[in-house]
Amino acid sequence: MKVGILTYHRTLNYGAFLQAYSLKKYVESLGHEVEIIDYWPEWHSRIYNVIQNNHSSSLKVSILSFIRSLVLSPLYIARTKVFEKSIVQDLGVNKKVLLKNENEFYNLSCDLIIYGSDQIWRYNNFQGYKGFDAVYFAEYVSKKIKKVSYAASMGVVCDYNKKDWLVLHWNNFDSLSVREKELSILVSKLTGKNIPVVIDPVFLNSKDFWYSYISKDKLYVPTEKYILFYNLIPDSKYSRIVTKFAANKNLKVIEIIGTTSIKKIFQRNVYQTLDIKKFLFYIKNAEYVFSSSFHGVAFSILFEKQFFALDTGNQFGRVTSLLKMCELEKRAINCFDQTEVEDIDYERTRILISNKIDESKKFLQQSGL
Repeated sequence: MKVGILTYHRTLNYGAFLQAYSLKKYVESLGHEVEIIDYWPEWHSRIYNVIQNNHSSSLKVSILSFIRSLVLSPLYIARTKVFEKSIVQDLGVNKKVLLKNENEFYNLSCDLIIYGSDQIWRYNNFQGYKGFDAVYFAEYVSKKIKKVSYAASMGVVCDYNKKDWLVLHWNNFDSLSVREKELSILVSKLTGKNIPVVIDPVFLNSKDFWYSYISKDKLYVPTEKYILFYNLIPDSKYSRIVTKFAANKNLKVIEIIGTTSIKKIFQRNVYQTLDIKKFLFYIKNAEYVFSSSFHGVAFSILFEKQFFALDTGNQFGRVTSLLKMCELEKRAINCFDQTEVEDIDYERTRILISNKIDESKKFLQQSGL
């Protein structure tokens, strides 16, 4: 069977790439022909332009924004090249985007399309594009193609006063599943269906699978023990917590940030252009992981690390859902005192994750895979 995967796969984000890659490899392991549907609209690609145009009414703000983009451009270009290399090699898409608008979807030739995971159902509020993208709600595709959502996410869960629109478009799917409990409650309520919560695609492949993926390249092994700080949403409070924790444990800190930053350029052991395998490598070999990212937490659990999930407010629902699934709620923190907890005993966690993986694979099987 020919299976297409429609997700966020071109973002300069470790988690977005890894969930797409993992889902592709898992479905291929079932014996199917799999392709990433290379949809990347102009409004989305503009977010990743090297030079950002700030449309502020203030000339001063616009000039400062331009200067900032100019200073960061070498780092941004390097970061883009790192991700493009893996996107082309591991996801099997061309460097040039194939599909840029919905009109190009009518000629797709797939037996089944999996929509997800990641925040494909989020409400966008970007310059030049506001609202949901109907492409990710199974619009514009032939009725002959089976449509399945797998671990789809909305990010911040809300109906945005679009209840009728959402219900209409969720009815496009033959099978629905989501990644977070909060979203399951919303979709179930609006559609009148029981919508299952399934596990993120990165868990569909084993720890050994990921170790093998990492080991394909020769990687530098740090000589000192360290804490990995995956700082997706910069917050000085959490920087202070990690620094204090590291001092108490006599460990150095390696920081990976989720974007490019002028302030971080000259700081030691801070990485802004790290490739994807090294990102996983640093999680795998850390003594502790502090992460403000869902996938930073996910891989900490996969690799059975001692970790802390940094509370990011209204963006934290997806992490909360994962921690509850694993009975690891105490690993969510927003102050230093909460780091004084016992180490994780992964024996119970393994059982819980294994059961959820089995349920999730069963959902895919029942959906036609």
